[in-house]
Formats: sequence, structure tokens, C-alpha cells
Amino acid sequence: MSGGKDYTAKEIGQILAWSLEGLKAREIAERLGRTLRATHHQIAKARAKAHKRRHPPKTFKAGELAAWVRKLSLPGVPDADIAAILGTGRIVVTKCRIRLGIPRRYFGGGSFKRVRPVKEGEKVSGASLKALVIRYKARHPEFTYAEIAERVRCHPYTVGLILRNLGLVRFIREREEEYERTCGHEAD
Repeated sequence: MSGGKDYTAKEIGQILAWSLEGLKAREIAERLGRTLRATHHQIAKARAKAHKRRHPPKTFKAGELAAWVRKLSLPGVPDADIAAILGTGRIVVTKCRIRLGIPRRYFGGGSFKRVRPVKEGEKVSGASLKALVIRYKARHPEFTYAEIAERVRCHPYTVGLILRNLGLVRFIREREEEYERTCGHEAD
């Protein structure tokens, strides 16, 4: 880092934790006594590093990627979240979606835009509930069913049912086991 003092591992961990809690970059910068620009840079760097660690590269058999993209392409689910769940790149998912003739179903911001929790009294059901559950699982794989259910205002059983019906529970478990076999250590 040129000019200022380097970030410690503790500060970087704290930045990632606070950003996952939903604190704005400005608040994080003030708490650490750092500039907003440097804090933005560290948040992006920490998220990219955490994303790489969580999602080992995945190779798909012929037609397997297309089947997953077809299954997960719901209204409100961006290609970046599908890619995060599948452990591949957004461009790969986008090209596959275009090749399959599936229209773009998400017209939002960038890949790290925060998923908004459902407000008190707001009802979400059907495809939009599926989309919210998929987005939370993609962006916060460490969340339990209960934590996701609390944010989308449904029962934890419903979250598990959605993920099981889509085949994501088994898929994520198999991907982590494959990563353990190839790397020879526990997946983070």
C-alpha cells in the first residue's frame, strides 16, 4: 500500500465482518479511522478473496451446466448469484443462459449488491421467495436455514424445501467433498 499504513489481518477480518452485517463503507471507514476510498478497496478485496475460498472451481459434464442454469434462472436471480452457487464464473453462466435462449430475468446492479431483507408485514411467495432464498444462499453460504428464513420471513423448513427441491443441498455438499478430495484438506 503506497502512502498510508498497511491494513492488519485483524482489520481486514473486521471489515469483512462489518460489511456482511450490512454496515456502509463510510461507517466502517469512520470506525477504523481510514479513508473511504481505502476502505472500499479493502471491502472489494476481502469479498473477492472470501468468494474464491468459498467457491472452488467446478468442472461440469456435458449438459450439466445447462441443466443447472435452466433450473436456477428465475426472475430476480442474477447470473452472478447462479455462478456463485455453481462455483463458476458469471460470464460462463451468462453465455450458457443466452445459448439456451433464456431471457435476462434480473435488471439490477452489480454482483455484490446487498440482498434486502423482507420488511415486517410484507408477503413474499412463489417464484420471488425462491429467488430470495437462492440469492441469500449464493451471497451468504454460511447462513443457516433459520437465518435465511428470518430474513425472507418464512419458516426454516420452507427454505430447506426450496433448496432440496432445486437439488442445491446435495450439489453444494458434493462440490465441497470434491474440493476436499482434490486439495487434500477441509473446505472453508
